[in-house]
Amino acid sequence: MIPGASGHAIDTRENRETTLPNFSRLPFAGRMQRSGYPAGKKMAKRKLVCLFISLLLSVCASATSTGPVRIDGSNGARPLVAALAAAYMESHQGREVDVGVGMPSRERLAALDQDRIDLIMASHGLDEQALRAEGYDVYRFAQMPVVLAINTEGNPMEAITTSELCGVYAGEYNHWSELHGPELPVRRFARPRVEVDMEVLEARLPCFRTLTMATDVQIKERSGELAQALRDTPGAIGMTTMTRVLASQGQLRALALDGIRPDRTTLLKGDYTLMRDVFLVARPNAAQSVSDFLDFVESAGADVIIKARAMPITRAAK
Repeated sequence: MIPGASGHAIDTRENRETTLPNFSRLPFAGRMQRSGYPAGKKMAKRKLVCLFISLLLSVCASATSTGPVRIDGSNGARPLVAALAAAYMESHQGREVDVGVGMPSRERLAALDQDRIDLIMASHGLDEQALRAEGYDVYRFAQMPVVLAINTEGNPMEAITTSELCGVYAGEYNHWSELHGPELPVRRFARPRVEVDMEVLEARLPCFRTLTMATDVQIKERSGELAQALRDTPGAIGMTTMTRVLASQGQLRALALDGIRPDRTTLLKGDYTLMRDVFLVARPNAAQSVSDFLDFVESAGADVIIKARAMPITRAAK
């Protein structure tokens, strides 16, 4: 865009002319012209007007942005959000959604405020009320089951009890044969206690709250790292999400816990209770492209959520 001799702006990309707005007609511009301020004060006022116009144009550009919707945050929520993004782009040709690889909790709000991302993907434990009080828009759109998954190589086991599970992590059982499984060493993996999956287990399984972990339990900081370790390690067991189990293409199996499998029937009936909430957090007055994606998530996206073995949350349930 370059200025033309006639006071018009010439768009060199399409050789168009567009009339520049006459800022002198703004109410405060007229008052400034009649005020009789010295030249220095007039210049200061003009700079203030220019700053206001710049901010106004920036807001307008943000509100009508057609660029990619940038999402980052919880690594554990990523597989579900990535599935929604893929479905959205398939059904909305020309739209783009970029899902990041994960971002530490302490960095997410700053990234949103600084316009480095458009949406935060987050999970269990989010303080919805506090975020809304600060002006953010919070969308609780799904619940994912937290499951106890095993590596399927040479291990046909399909179920475990809560007592057996706590015994495994306490080091009381060290071979799967002690639990009527194969002659295979137990390889224990877990998330840190402050992470979502462990919080869910401790909230629902009393023996986990006071459990002293065996010394050989391998702690993985990131959900994706734990899922990868489970896939790579025969005899492995660890807590993950059903979405990651489905994405493993048969390398992982979710164990029934106390006779209850994490399937669609038990989720719908509420029988399976190891669940974590999933959220998307946006700035107020988000760009239209962001609003369009959120509308998809809360409507047609429900089918995607169900296929990922999670539960969509309707507006009425919020």
